[in-house]
This record gives sequence, C-alpha cells and structure tokens, in this order.
Amino acid sequence: MNIILINPPAYRQVEEYDLATWQHLGIGRLSSYVQKFGHKVTLIDAKLQRLGMPLIRKIIEEKEPDLVGLTAMTPDIYNTYTIAREIKDINKRITTVIGGCHATIMPETTLREETCLDYLVIGEGERTFRELLDAITNDASIELLSQIKGIAFRADSEIIKTETRPWDVHIEELPIPDWQLHSYATHYKLETSRGCPFKCNYCMRVLGETVRYFPTAKVLNELKYIMKLKDNLLMEIVDETFTLNHKRTHEILNGMIELGVGKKIRWFCSTRVDSVNRELLKKMKKAGCYMVCFGVESGNPRVLEKSKKNIKLRDVLSAVKLTREVGIKSFLSFILGHPDEKLEEMIDTINFAARSNPHIASIGTMVPYPGTEIAEIVEKGAGNYRLLSKDWTEYNRQFSYVLELNDVSKRDMDKLQLIGMLKLYVHNYRFLDLIKFIFRYWRESLRFFKMIFSARTESGKNISFSRISVLQFVQILFFKC
Repeated sequence: MNIILINPPAYRQVEEYDLATWQHLGIGRLSSYVQKFGHKVTLIDAKLQRLGMPLIRKIIEEKEPDLVGLTAMTPDIYNTYTIAREIKDINKRITTVIGGCHATIMPETTLREETCLDYLVIGEGERTFRELLDAITNDASIELLSQIKGIAFRADSEIIKTETRPWDVHIEELPIPDWQLHSYATHYKLETSRGCPFKCNYCMRVLGETVRYFPTAKVLNELKYIMKLKDNLLMEIVDETFTLNHKRTHEILNGMIELGVGKKIRWFCSTRVDSVNRELLKKMKKAGCYMVCFGVESGNPRVLEKSKKNIKLRDVLSAVKLTREVGIKSFLSFILGHPDEKLEEMIDTINFAARSNPHIASIGTMVPYPGTEIAEIVEKGAGNYRLLSKDWTEYNRQFSYVLELNDVSKRDMDKLQLIGMLKLYVHNYRFLDLIKFIFRYWRESLRFFKMIFSARTESGKNISFSRISVLQFVQILFFKC
C-alpha cells in the first residue's frame, strides 16, 4: 500500500514546538514498522519542513497515496481536520486514519467533529495500524474490523469503538524510526522506554502507567545510527523519567561513553528530582548530557502535595545544586493555576523558582488537557475553576486562554508568568542570561508582552480583569524571596 504519514503544521506559531527542529518521532516509528510488511511510506512533517496547506496538498496530489495517516496534539487538531478535508477533496477514495494523543483520549468526539476521517487508532499505533492496513487491503467487513483491538471507525451513522488494546509488552521488536527527513533536522529524539508510573493530576499518561524498556543493546544501536547522520547533533531522550531505573541508566550511560557519544552529540533528558544522585549525574555529564529537565509544578508545599507529584521542595533544591556542581544545566518547569490555588500560593511558586536558581525555568498556566484529572475536575465544576474556552487551538500551556480560578484571573496568572521569568534572572543578578533568554525566545517574548497588554485574545475573546496593579507587579518582582 502507498502511504503518507503527516504531522500537521501548527495552528498558530506559539512556541518552539510549533517550529520544530526535529522530526516527529511517532510517524518515524510507525513508518519503519509498517515498511517491514511491504508498505511504501512517505513522511510529511509540516512543522519541521515548514510546510503550509498548499504544499501539503501538492505532495498528496503528486504521491497519489492509497492511505494517509494523520497525527495531532490537541492545539493542532483543527489543522489535521483541514488536511483530512483536503485529502477527500483530492480523491474521496483515499483512506484517512488519525492517531496521536488527542484522538486517543477522545476517539468518538474526534470522529464526530470531522467526518472526513475514516478510521482512528487508539494508543500505541504500530501493531494496531499494521492490522488495520491488512484489513483495509483485504476489504474487511465491519465484523472483521470490529475484531481489531484499539480502533474506532464510522459504520454508516454509527461510531464503533473496539476493545482496548493492551500496552505493547514487546517494544523491543520495533525497528529504529525512519529518519527519512533527517536532512531538515538538527535535533533528534531517542526513546529508551515508554510509560509513566506516577499519578500527576495534570498529565494524561498517553503511553500508559506501566514502564516498558527498550533493551540497552537496541538503544545503543540506535545511537550508533543517529551518530552517522550528522556531526554536532542535539538529542533529547524523550522518556518520561530517564533515570527511573538506575541500574539500567548506568548500563546505557556506560555504552554511550564507550561509543564516544559525548564527542558528537549534546543531549538532554527529563527525570524527577528524587531520581538523581551525584554519581549518576557525573556519569551523565561524561556521556554528553548538558541539561536535565525536572518537573516541579509548584513552589508551595500544599499545592505540590495536592498535584500528586509526590516530591519535596528540598529535593528540588538538592537536584539543582547537584546538577550545577557536576556541570549540567537544570531546567525546572512550573504550573500556575492548580485546583483551589490562591494568588499567594502562586507567588510562592514564583519566589521558589527564583530562589532555586536553575539555568532555565518554564512557568506555564494550567490547561485541562483531555484525559487528565484536571479536565475531570473542570468538567465537574470543582477546583474553584472557571472554564473560558473549549477551543482546542487555545490549549497551550504558555499562551492559553482556557482556564482561570474564580479568585485569580487568567490575566493575573499571565502577569505572574512574566514576573516569574524576569525574577529568576533579576533576583540572581543574571542580567546577561536574561538578555540571552530574550534573544533566544524573541518570538515568544513578543507574543507574551502583546498578550499581557492586550484587551483581547488572538481569537477575539475579551481578557478578564486583573487584581495585580503596577505597584504589586514591582513588589512581587523585586521583593526578597
């Protein structure tokens, strides 16, 4: 079968993700897997290739596919719908399939919202997609399609969702992703495990709660392949918690050191503050790691406990100190707008971010992504929340206009975001770093200042009132942490 797999363009260019310098890992993994079974695959990564709708349509017309597979994060879902309509306009006989986290969490809603989508793959896509391709190739009946676990499809006016497919316990059988678009990329993604065992209330855990590991030898083989693509690469290890299993992490790091990964690749990863120690961090540094990202989410103990993050603030300070001492940068992420959070507790987060003094701090506002506990709380009208929009394009953590608290407006949270980003550098006298940050993220900075001082959102919604005056803004920014 002649297949095209598409990662859509961003609906709006809001942050780095929207102008990616990396190839989408999911469509690359899916491509290499189905090619094993004789299918021909073309990849379109509109974010990486900087493609708009006209060029995407042109490629589809030239390639004349039998089937097009689509993916999307929540903010991009409408662009995926647009591509599906374009495909059917080109040729109604082209089969359309959608997957990805948004479709996985909301299968029936997704198929109802866009009738040009024929099939939907739920959860991990490789084996499900291959079985679906076999069924489509053989003109399978509704009865046979219904036996494929982990799909949804339209039968006349009815939407059928099949039995849930268990998480893949044999991920070691998956081949190295298809990096056919590597010439566009400067940044690569390496997956060494899938799943997350933790219960944070703001996360959807789209790859399940059971952690499954790729064998160390397979990870190192993929690294060898990546090292041959280009020199001076940037790589992200995309595991939810790379250092969760210390024994395995040491095995991978030993292999990376033996391969000389650090001489060709600068890499970073995400993990938890309670899952690192000095020995591990020193070895990560030797293996080429230049930055570790830690999710902290709140600088207030009560809010942190309620988020189910299950970490302590003292662990955050210790992790930042250790990474600094071994020569690795730390990146801390925080969220404002937890359930029932007060303005003073948000200020605690701003102050803690500055006091902990990581290399970079990302301060976002809460978004009720589908499939999260937060979304359920909002749906119930609890958490002291007020839902401002159900427009999926607004569902962005840095520049959203989706959610506020009855006691703290979205405008106030936006102001606190700005204070937090400035205070990290001002409080620690890191003025040169502040200038570098603004230059690196100039697009996001301009957008943020526009959002702070505008009376309306980009979609035309009126922005709510603000309790934080100019004087209070200055006091929070310069008052001792």
